[in-house]
Amino acid sequence: MNEIRQMLEDSANRLFSDRLDWDALTAIEEQGFPTALWAEVTDQGFHKVLADEGAGGMDIGWADAYPVLRACGRHAVPLPVPEAIIAEWLARQAGCSLPDGVPGLLARPLAATALAGNGLHLAGERVPWGKAAAYVIGVTAAAGKTELVVASTGGLTIAPEDNIGRDPRDRLSGTAAIVSRHALTLEPDCIHWLGALVRSAQIAGAGAAALDLALKYAAERSQFGRPLAGFQAIQHYLADLAGVVAAVDAITMAACAGLDRRGMAAAGRNARFEIAAAKCRASEAVEKLTRLSHQVHGAIGFTYEYGLHFLTRRLWAWRAEFGGAGEWGEYLGRIAATAGGAALVRDMMREGNAVAVAVGMNTGLDAESELRRVKGNFTQQPSMLQDLRAGRALEWDAILNVVIEIAGLTGVAVPALQHVAACVGLIDQRIRDDGVAFVPVPVPVKK
Repeated sequence: MNEIRQMLEDSANRLFSDRLDWDALTAIEEQGFPTALWAEVTDQGFHKVLADEGAGGMDIGWADAYPVLRACGRHAVPLPVPEAIIAEWLARQAGCSLPDGVPGLLARPLAATALAGNGLHLAGERVPWGKAAAYVIGVTAAAGKTELVVASTGGLTIAPEDNIGRDPRDRLSGTAAIVSRHALTLEPDCIHWLGALVRSAQIAGAGAAALDLALKYAAERSQFGRPLAGFQAIQHYLADLAGVVAAVDAITMAACAGLDRRGMAAAGRNARFEIAAAKCRASEAVEKLTRLSHQVHGAIGFTYEYGLHFLTRRLWAWRAEFGGAGEWGEYLGRIAATAGGAALVRDMMREGNAVAVAVGMNTGLDAESELRRVKGNFTQQPSMLQDLRAGRALEWDAILNVVIEIAGLTGVAVPALQHVAACVGLIDQRIRDDGVAFVPVPVPVKK
């Protein structure tokens, strides 16, 4: 971790841990938007980490901003900090400045019919912290060009609504006065994709905090004369939980780094692949993160007085926001089917070999030799394929997740492995939930 990331991580965690204990979170849920805390966040500039220096920002990339996004999840921050970071990044891409105040994100592309003269018509659009928003921003492709639209919230009708985490997701209706419009070299759905990325980071942070609570409780609580951590079943829960947290962390950090390298422009190879894999894996992981952390705690984990629920309720909310595992898994599946099996195997083996080299190993494996070996001679089915056909849980953590975790530690990019891990995770979850057996459909082997 470089100096900037360490500084941001320390500063964000210090502020949020000081201000957001369980009593404070309870009070905010009862009293509404924490204006004083928002003022502290903006005074320290966390919302502007991706803005230009001329606009009061740090002019850094998504990988450097990741610790702030993760801290927002770790401390269940009841503020639109990730949304503000997205807004400032979009303004930076458009070369403009945003008004003062809380921003509201319009996740869906704005239709041409919603724009009339100097007005933006909204019909029940769901906006995070919409009641507190001073303005909304959205992206449109009206008139054949993509634009960033900034509009005032004055005069709009607001219908209060919360997600399961009890964070506001208010519905805005009426005609908003357009403040400004700016050309943007991004796709109209870019807010949806950026939202998926920041929710993945928040899931990583909340999962890590749930793990810490589970570890602390298991070490302090005793049953039958010994700590809970001394029971093998609890140890398995904690180890499984730690593995999931590390996997979500690694894949989301890689997506942030990919966005810095490749951007979000439509032309050429952009970072959408990495973002889709991150949100698919993060959303799929929520069930296990919440189930295992609550299982370790037992009954106390379900009480309002014990603060685990501040994390797990938000995990379930973030799981679906900006697309769930089904949406992103379908996107990845279509890429795999289009690329063909051989291309995917080549990419996976190349990435696996790169990870091995990074830790001083040489596998001696060659993708072309392996493809020739198995082509036309697939009589011995791999164990994972046997489990898939039988409807048994897949033993994929050691095969994929461990390699991905090591790649994250060594700085090796492994998008193909992350892609496959996200898809396999969805299949494994379906097997575990419903006991469904799968009959795999062969993917064409393209040379």
